[in-house]
Amino acid sequence: MKPEIYFCRHGETEWNLQGRLQGLQDSPLSELGQMQAVRQGEILRHVVDDLGSVDIVASPLGRVRQTVDLALGTNVANLRFDPNLVEVDVGELTGTLRSNLQRSDPHLEQLGFDGFWSTYFATQQGESWNTFYDRVNNAAERIDGKSIIFAHGIVGYVLRGIFKGLSANDMAKQTASQGCVFHIKDGVETILT
Repeated sequence: MKPEIYFCRHGETEWNLQGRLQGLQDSPLSELGQMQAVRQGEILRHVVDDLGSVDIVASPLGRVRQTVDLALGTNVANLRFDPNLVEVDVGELTGTLRSNLQRSDPHLEQLGFDGFWSTYFATQQGESWNTFYDRVNNAAERIDGKSIIFAHGIVGYVLRGIFKGLSANDMAKQTASQGCVFHIKDGVETILT
């Protein structure tokens, strides 16, 4: 049985707003993204009795750090950063507008990934699906108690899918909203807004 988790995707960034792939690069949270991060903190304080009693795990990338600071404050004693939670490396597509992308690797589409998802794993210099999945799964295996996790959109698809017992195809069909908290307990997800 997997532990109970609260997953928070970082707030909207300037590159999210522009429709650019970020991968391992950072752009700051937009004004809306800052408000989304504050809202996540309000939600978490409402549903978790004692934030000090749960593990808090986050990607070390700047947009996630900014989200954590706005949501929980800058002095979180029980926060650890896990490099396995950084966003998928999109290689040469970093900074590319999504609107300029073409359909990618047919092999990935055979897995059930649509053009949007498969693009992330079809770059020459970026991560493959298997490498990325193994990395995120490694992070999931280290979560052994009730936890709050701050990370990225594609990480969220996979991590939440692992905690819900989904196939890769079904992972790709989830939503990756910002400004909410995804609560998963006993394999069932509730989106808290």
